[in-house]
Amino acid sequence: MKDKTLLISAPIWRRVVALTIDWLLISLISNFVLIPSIMILGVVLGVSVFSIMSLDGLKDNLLLMAPIQILSLLCALLFILLICLIIWHLYFILFEYKFNWTLGKKLLGLKVVSLNSDTLSYKQCLIREVFRCYSDVPLIFPGIVTMIMSKRGQRLGDILTETMVIKVDG
Repeated sequence: MKDKTLLISAPIWRRVVALTIDWLLISLISNFVLIPSIMILGVVLGVSVFSIMSLDGLKDNLLLMAPIQILSLLCALLFILLICLIIWHLYFILFEYKFNWTLGKKLLGLKVVSLNSDTLSYKQCLIREVFRCYSDVPLIFPGIVTMIMSKRGQRLGDILTETMVIKVDG
């Protein structure tokens, strides 16, 4: 195992730019799922409304059918958003677990290292993502303040998992 005391933390600005690149990439990937799904839902629901309206005996039941279709649409949209959230979280967890970087980090010459072993564990990556998503991102300031205050430039998720983002030479 290498001497972890000699590691130098990645500059905050590089981490912010890397995260921004990752968000843009994930947004593009999510849109490939989201947009076609919404279009398909629109066609399916449009056809079902049209078919109900075109049947003479069911015209009176249109108002009764509308709440069911609205509920169906909301459930389908929630399912699509859930898929997008899963893509979002798995991107960070799997890239950091498999490669020690996300595409944004790779482009900026950064990588995540474990301070207590040679490789990152799945648990470390999962906890890092939970703190990135529910503490650092919505409020921004906890992550930046923690990075400024900690001697290794770590976010709260990094401190708890004993990980660190470093600049890679080269």
